[in-house]
Amino acid sequence: MSNSALNKAYELLEKLSKDPETIAKYEEREKQIREYDIREEGRIEAITHVAKKMRSEGFSPDIVMKITGLSTEELEKLS
Repeated sequence: MSNSALNKAYELLEKLSKDPETIAKYEEREKQIREYDIREEGRIEAITHVAKKMRSEGFSPDIVMKITGLSTEELEKLS
């Protein structure tokens, strides 16, 4: 990339970083990403809990993997 292209990109970045609407959109997107990460973490914890409970109740690893979608490696890590 040439210096001219880099300078133009930098100028655009400077302009956008001062624009309140762009800042608001960026902050909203960051919030959405954090919320998604929190939900995903909760989903993983729930699946892990269910898999452990199923194993403690005597369900075979194959059934647990089929129901939870966990891989063999993931299920083995829970043991």
